[in-house]
Amino acid sequence: MNALPFLLRDAEQIGLEIERKAVALQLDWRNETMLRALAHEAMDPEVRMQVITMAGRGDRMAIVKAEMFGLIALMERTMAGCADLGWLCHGGENWKALGRALWAEKALREQQHPEPAAG
Repeated sequence: MNALPFLLRDAEQIGLEIERKAVALQLDWRNETMLRALAHEAMDPEVRMQVITMAGRGDRMAIVKAEMFGLIALMERTMAGCADLGWLCHGGENWKALGRALWAEKALREQQHPEPAAG
């Protein structure tokens, strides 16, 4: 059974949920600074734990942000699944904008903490 149709449907659904969370977070998709801040938070384990802790205490915005972090993880897994099948997939233009912010954050982190050379 070909998983591609399911992955493409998942990408569409994840993209829609990302849009919904972005509205709740008042995220402006054209504001690269906001996108980079979200990417930074999503990739920082300490920040993620703080958000999860606040969400556990009932903070509604922290709940939405924690859900967004989960959607980002699903976004990455879905793209990897499509790539394994030789396809590129995304859930829309805003998905791609968020993806660019995540890649930029990843590149910055790699620049700040380079992997030791194999030897």
